[in-house]
Amino acid sequence: MCLMCNCSVVFHLCPAGLRHLSCALFFLLSAPSLFSAELSTQVDAETGGWQVAWTVVGPDATPTASVAVTMDSGPIKTANVVLAPDASLPVCYLLMTDTSGSMKHQLRPHVIPVLDELIARKPPQHQIAIARFATDLEILAPFGSDRDTLTKTVNGLKLEGQRTELFRTALEGLKALAGCQGYRQVLVILSDGDAEDDPAAYQRADVAKAATTAGVPIYTLGFGDTIKLQILNRISEDTGGWLWPFNGGEINHAVHRLFASSDTGGRLLLPAAAMPEGASSATLEVTLADGSTLRRTLKLASRPDSPLNTKAEKPITFWRKSWFSIPAGYWLAGGIMALVLALLAASRSQRREPDSEPDEAPVAPAHPIATISSGEEVFVMDKHSITIGAIAGNDLVLNDATVSRHQAAIDFRDGEFHLTDRGSTNTSKVNGKTVRHQRLFSGDRLQFGEWSGVFQILDIQ
Repeated sequence: MCLMCNCSVVFHLCPAGLRHLSCALFFLLSAPSLFSAELSTQVDAETGGWQVAWTVVGPDATPTASVAVTMDSGPIKTANVVLAPDASLPVCYLLMTDTSGSMKHQLRPHVIPVLDELIARKPPQHQIAIARFATDLEILAPFGSDRDTLTKTVNGLKLEGQRTELFRTALEGLKALAGCQGYRQVLVILSDGDAEDDPAAYQRADVAKAATTAGVPIYTLGFGDTIKLQILNRISEDTGGWLWPFNGGEINHAVHRLFASSDTGGRLLLPAAAMPEGASSATLEVTLADGSTLRRTLKLASRPDSPLNTKAEKPITFWRKSWFSIPAGYWLAGGIMALVLALLAASRSQRREPDSEPDEAPVAPAHPIATISSGEEVFVMDKHSITIGAIAGNDLVLNDATVSRHQAAIDFRDGEFHLTDRGSTNTSKVNGKTVRHQRLFSGDRLQFGEWSGVFQILDIQ
């Protein structure tokens, strides 16, 4: 279990005059990002300017509400701005369904209704292909098929095959997507999470690498045992998608979320005439429908009217919104302010206690204070927000296979502690009840997957 560092650690390691600055910078640099959306950009030089295209991926991806291009000198005038969803921005969706024997209780009663709803709700500009897989991937209805053909294909699905090679067929699905012309491609896997691939030949990491290289997010719709769905969850998390575990709930919500979180990009023209002479970069600033803002530096190729190098490279780059997306100027201003405050605080301390030994004085811990204990392990929460999950980068790291990589978060606000589930596979429970958002009280029992612990409030000031 990972124990959270606190201010007292930094205080004892630093000279007295630098304590306040060290603690402030420590928490500023180590603060986690609860927002999980990423920006992918592509820039092409063409006659008259640069064509800029972008997409937003991740569990928290939402459509673009507005976009701007800026430089240090101010905003740059853009042209031909198109925001998805738009008829000129088609998305290609490959829906691949597991039809192996392990799906015998899921295919007809649950999977087919979900596929029918996806087809019925498909925006007209998008293309869908239907595929089945067990040991091999078979395209049953290619891209460009009309709605009636897709519906007939789905309702004709039947169980075929006993062995499920999930990773190999996912790689085949990514290759099939490459042949569809759209502003982005999306792979959707409907499965119970069985993966019986030869580990010496195909692994989950192979799928993640291929999808990330191609810029294809993988969304997974899981059916059956939630423990086995961990594989699907990891595939989605690795590629900027998400897992929706089917438990008899609202199908419409899952379908709406799939289209809303995957049709999130846009394009614009950055006119050469609007750019200062010799400019080689600019900043793309995308504001999402939920109010979040993502920024990405655009590397511009040679002038579009140059006879050489008329097309920019096309790397797929990802930028996670976090503290490190704050412009450098703000970091500098914040550092100067923190230094001034630290010197003032040190000066006041010296005037009040000229004969004291500050390095040996007890340091009051940050408030609020709460603990999460499991057996002999105790985690101390001494700041206003923590994240919980199975991977490094979370404040509380739980080494348990049933815990999601990004399981939950606990926040302290308005004198109360609140737990929020972060779209986990095996859900978060408080006192045995599955919750998405729940106020916490001292003595509450928390359960993440099969891991459990007790939450205790020690002090609030």
